[in-house]
Amino acid sequence: TVKLTVSGGLVTGADVISTRPVHGEQVFVGHAPTEVAHVIGSLFSLCGQAQTIAALSSVEDACGISLDPAQKAARNLLRLAEMFSQTVMRLCLDWPRVLEFEARADLVRPCLSAEKDLQSALCESHEWKAQGGCEMSPDVDRVRAIVRTLVAVHDDILHEGGLADDIRAALSEYALNDFGVFSKDHKAEHGALSRQWHRAEVQDACLDLKPTLRARMEARFLELHTIPKQMKALLLDLKPSHAQRADCAEGHGAAEVETVRGPLAHKIAIKG
Repeated sequence: TVKLTVSGGLVTGADVISTRPVHGEQVFVGHAPTEVAHVIGSLFSLCGQAQTIAALSSVEDACGISLDPAQKAARNLLRLAEMFSQTVMRLCLDWPRVLEFEARADLVRPCLSAEKDLQSALCESHEWKAQGGCEMSPDVDRVRAIVRTLVAVHDDILHEGGLADDIRAALSEYALNDFGVFSKDHKAEHGALSRQWHRAEVQDACLDLKPTLRARMEARFLELHTIPKQMKALLLDLKPSHAQRADCAEGHGAAEVETVRGPLAHKIAIKG
């Protein structure tokens, strides 16, 4: 909620009141770090996988645990799959509702299934929410097939006459292509736009070098192409790996991970 104070026709004050659980971290006080990682993705359900990974990484930083490349690759695959699903959900469900054309829930379902299948393909007993990583015997062929599923979703959205063209046409019909030109410096904005800023498709959709709604859409379409490529690159690091365990009663840690909306930072203090 944004509250503006107006006097004499001018805004003299502004307050931003978050409707999210800004003090939600208090529910973790008095619990062991291992308990935090299991539930934090439910409390902050937006980008729940990334929230869990950030929490785990901050705990590991506090405890001096360094993951091997296989464990890091597994977590990054889960994070990227979530970024792909979150992008597809917005494009296939939210924007069709706003722009008044048929939604494509059929494209969302395989993405969510891919996220779930990926967990069991990477870690034994499906358990990856543990500090120090999980017992890994990754099924690389199965992971490769999951990535192919995401590529197929991309192809469906971006093919001629597909959802991407529907969105482009609706933006033009409602004269919304240039909506949202309010930022003088694109670096102040995180997410798909900043990650894809230098791509020609994004630059062509900008107005006087300022980002537009159309540019933001093109950035999201490009994300659907780049994320599976990033996931394929991580397959080279997928190897059997053992979890690392370390108890620590004291420590401070911090971690930052990239999400579909930009960087997410967690910090933790452990005492007793």
